[in-house]
Order: sequence, then structure tokens, then C-alpha cells
Amino acid sequence: MTDEDKFARILENSNCFSFSRYNYLIRHNIIPQTFIEIDNLAWKRNTLFVFEGSRGKFTDKINQLKERFNLFRYNKFSLVQEEGLPTFQNIRVFYYNLKTQRLIEINESGKILCTFSYKDIQELIQILGKL
Repeated sequence: MTDEDKFARILENSNCFSFSRYNYLIRHNIIPQTFIEIDNLAWKRNTLFVFEGSRGKFTDKINQLKERFNLFRYNKFSLVQEEGLPTFQNIRVFYYNLKTQRLIEINESGKILCTFSYKDIQELIQILGKL
């Protein structure tokens, strides 16, 4: 099972979010004939949560994570109206690594806002519940 599959199950089993989707394709905001694959989406209290995982280094993912902010900001209307996502006012983007047991939130400029370390799945679920 891939990390994306595992994290999707964790999101689902946590019952922390009103809505979640796994392995979602979103039309690119600049090149409309292409799509970008998103690992995991979740929604809670008018906030859309984007979770992207990797076994690689976090520093290698920063540009991809920054792109997620633009993707959702500029496609917001079509994502809600045409794709059926819940209405959202805020976007929060996270990088997760199940091997190193870290969940890192970044802002739209790629700066780290918070780093959460956890010992096991139960602790990760508690962190997700507090987001």
C-alpha cells in the first residue's frame, strides 16, 4: 500500500473532516488541457486542507506545495461549482512523511508555519483533529 493510500485511510478513519477525497485530478489553472494530481483533500469549517506526501526530502517538495495554493485559489469557483467540492474560504497545505512521522504546514510562499511530529497513527489522528 502506498503512503498516499495509507494517509487517505488515516484521514477517513480519523472522522476529523466533513469531506475527504483521495487521488483527485484538478484542471491546471494556467494550462487548462492538463490536470494535476492531488494526493489527499479534506474539508473542515470552510477550510480546504491539501495533504501531499513524499518519501523524498521536504525541500524538494516546496515548489509543488506552493503551486497547490495557486491551483486552489484560481480554480476555486470551478472546483466548487463544477467539481462538487464544498465551499471553502481558506486553504491550508501540508506535507506529510509517514516514514519520518512528520506533518508540516506551509504558507503560500513556501515558509514553514508548523511542524508536527508524532509517534503513531493515534497521535497523528489527534493532531488532525486539532487542525
